[in-house]
Amino acid sequence: MIEPSVKDILYREIARLDEDDRRRVLEYARSLGRTPRGVSGASLLPLAGSVSASDVDEIEAAIEEGCETVNPGGW
Repeated sequence: MIEPSVKDILYREIARLDEDDRRRVLEYARSLGRTPRGVSGASLLPLAGSVSASDVDEIEAAIEEGCETVNPGGW
């Protein structure tokens, strides 16, 4: 037996959807090609050490103050 291709499976699944959902699938598929992929770690190496120690301390303090707390009433 021949395995169906991904294209064939997608076609069958999409054919079952109503027109609005087909348009949503189309929008999603188009968005996949526009998603930024980022850069390699190697291209970032020249930036290593470019943040001063005092800036790192300030960033760490801001994270500890604002990001490591839970506000149970805020959810």
